[in-house]
Parts: sequence; C-alpha cells; structure tokens
Amino acid sequence: MNHRLYLLVVACVIGGTLAATESETTSEPALDGSRVYLKLGGAMLFDERRVIPEPAFGFGYRYVEGMLLVDLSLFNETIGPTLDWRDYNKEIAYERNNLHITLTRWVNLSFCWIAEPTSWQSFYGGGGLAVETLDIELGGDISSKTGLSVTVMAGWEFLRDRTVMILTQIEAVFPLYAGSFAGDTFWIPSLILTVGAGF
Repeated sequence: MNHRLYLLVVACVIGGTLAATESETTSEPALDGSRVYLKLGGAMLFDERRVIPEPAFGFGYRYVEGMLLVDLSLFNETIGPTLDWRDYNKEIAYERNNLHITLTRWVNLSFCWIAEPTSWQSFYGGGGLAVETLDIELGGDISSKTGLSVTVMAGWEFLRDRTVMILTQIEAVFPLYAGSFAGDTFWIPSLILTVGAGF
C-alpha cells in the first residue's frame, strides 16, 4: 500500500512538473521567425545647398533569431517634388524650373541587434549596405547614377508576439558615389523616417 502511494505521489509530481513546463513553453511568445513588411513615411535629402523633403515608401523581409535581426529591404523609393532652380546656380542656364530627384534603393541588406528578443516590444539598431540609383530630371533631361551606400538604422517593434507587428524606423543613408547634372555634382545623403507593419 505504501509502495503504491509512493509511486502515485512520484507520478503526480512528475506529471505536474511536465504540465508546468509545457504551460511555460506555450505561454512564451514565439518571436523568432520571418516577416514581410510594408512601410510608409518621409525622407529628407541633403545636398550642399538645400534640404529636400520627400515622401518615401518600400517593403522588405526580415528574419529574427534571438538577438539578431536580418533585414532585406527591397524597392525603397523617395519621389522628389518640383523645385525652382532660378536661384540655385546662376552660372548654369537651366531651361525649366521643374527638377525632380528620385532616390531608389533597389536592395538594402542590414544586420541589427534586438535589445529585448523575448518581449512584445523592443528597440533595435544596426546597419548595412544598399544598392541605389539617383535620378535627376530637369526639363526632360535626365541624369542617373547607381552606386553603393552605407545605411545606419534604429527603430522600435511593437506587438512582436502578434500576427501583425508594428514598426517605426529611422535610417541615415550615406552614398559612396556622387551624381552629376549640367556640370554640377550631387552627393546626397538622406534621412528617412517610416512607419510600417509586418505580417
């Protein structure tokens, strides 16, 4: 009788331990994995003489493993507004006053560190390299230049344990190339602030 009671107590303890372990495992959010995301926001393009505010959009893919976040961003674009060039450079006889600057980052690979990998929200930061094209258009004349740029990013993820994750992100982009138009040189770093959702 005592032997059977002893076995029953041991079985209950083992069963309770396994149940508690399973409960803890299932309650722990599975935050590792991959997501596709969309983002919208604004950018500020800087050259030697002015600051250009532009809308920005893009999408990408990110994979999380512990404290490592790998971000593959695709087709991120900023579209420039019409500008008045009459006071920009009086030595150049521009025929029209409607310049468009479009900056397209075709692909951007970044590696980031996640501060709180098991939390439903966390700060992250890192950097990487991008391939981008700078298009400058004025009065039907177009100058394009493609090159590499260095990117530095920081952001915050929210609802990381949900189906739809929200992110806000700021990126600083430093080109390793310079464009040219009508004899003028354009080295245009940019600052991009976006809000997005990952699925």
